[in-house]
Amino acid sequence: MLFRSTVGGDFTTNNNGTEIRAISDLTNAQGALVTTIPATSTGQAGYTATLAMTPDRSKFFVIRDVDTRLLIFDVATGNWTEGPQLPSTTARYVRMAITSNSVGYVMDGDGKFYSFATTSPYSVSAAQTLTKLPASAPALGSSGDFFADNRGNLFLLSSTGTDGFLDFWEVEPSTLNLVFLGRISRSEEHTSELQSRFGISY
Repeated sequence: MLFRSTVGGDFTTNNNGTEIRAISDLTNAQGALVTTIPATSTGQAGYTATLAMTPDRSKFFVIRDVDTRLLIFDVATGNWTEGPQLPSTTARYVRMAITSNSVGYVMDGDGKFYSFATTSPYSVSAAQTLTKLPASAPALGSSGDFFADNRGNLFLLSSTGTDGFLDFWEVEPSTLNLVFLGRISRSEEHTSELQSRFGISY
């Protein structure tokens, strides 16, 4: 099953997600509201461009834009917990995934890469830089998201949103390599819709 952060159930709003909803992996039709991303204690809205779910489906993770705070939603209790605050960024946190070994990863729009624990106290690594391989690979597009397979491998689809291609990468957290695997031709209409804010449940 897929989940996505949306604005009032509107999947066509590209910039801000304020709630989590289930969507059909066959039709892309929206399903029930899971939860609303909380505002800060001072009332600033809980916008996000990130979303990930633990392999056991027990928790959702997002980073709230306004204060770059890692937020954790417990599915069983329906409660949100505030985790650490990540470094501020002018480029927004835009990619997030949790691998099958329950390690989380997030990247901002400038390409700074972090890992985080999915159990309390939800510690976050220092910022790291990925090395693109080969050096001649295409530039990393600003649109796209991480996803992980059931063997713990982390991948990235990226797109500029304008060139009609999706670029497929493997992320190697242990070596900090970003390995270009190939390019998929897509229509501009679909490519421009490639955004983050997805969580996949196995």
